[in-house]
Amino acid sequence: CMIYTFIFSYYPLSGWIMAFQKYKPAKGYAGSEFVGFDQFTFLFTDSEFWKAMRNTLAMSLMNLFFGTVLAIIFALLLNELRMQGFKKFTQTASYLPHFLSWIIVTSLVADMLASDGMVNQLLMGIGLTKSPILFLGDEKYFWWVATFANVWKETGWNSIIYIAAITGIDPTMYEAAELDGAAKGRQFLAVTLPGLRSVLTFVIVTVFIGACKIMVQPMLMTGEQSFTITLNYLMYIEGYTYRSVSYT
Repeated sequence: CMIYTFIFSYYPLSGWIMAFQKYKPAKGYAGSEFVGFDQFTFLFTDSEFWKAMRNTLAMSLMNLFFGTVLAIIFALLLNELRMQGFKKFTQTASYLPHFLSWIIVTSLVADMLASDGMVNQLLMGIGLTKSPILFLGDEKYFWWVATFANVWKETGWNSIIYIAAITGIDPTMYEAAELDGAAKGRQFLAVTLPGLRSVLTFVIVTVFIGACKIMVQPMLMTGEQSFTITLNYLMYIEGYTYRSVSYT
């Protein structure tokens, strides 16, 4: 285990030296020119970097908040169901989208929200708008669309962890709270939420890490736009298109 960890976790960290060089793969670390903090100076003055940082943080935080809150609510609702057959069916149907490729999900969303898509046709049909709304071409709509797609895809899957944690809470604590006159809302705050604390911390950290790795979803929906470029996509472009290894 120590050898494996050293080879795959620690040895690759030597590559950080490239950030302080004008690195040329053919010359290696020893033959590449040392440029100090030049790459960092360029990074913090690059407008594309700040756009990517803004987009990544905005979409990540939105995904984290709505994904976490809706997953907990969904887990609570499922836990209250007493019809086991319907409960199992609902749970299975809810986490199936998790197994769909983002290519499929973004294609569905793009088709539904296109100018001649189902959503715009419905809105114009019932008179809420006179012309199609550019859901995928306007920054004020797009981040919400991307968040909705992520929540639809992952809420059912994330709720599994919360359901497992809720079922592990001692039922007598709910009985005691009910005898004390606590309503469902109060039971959630006094019993369920404290029981979910450790699981919630773990899930929030892992979900936020995953959300910060956003790359293909926005690009698949709209192509390269100023409000869809993320840090991962920027690294991909700099590294594979422009071959700026040190900057990447």
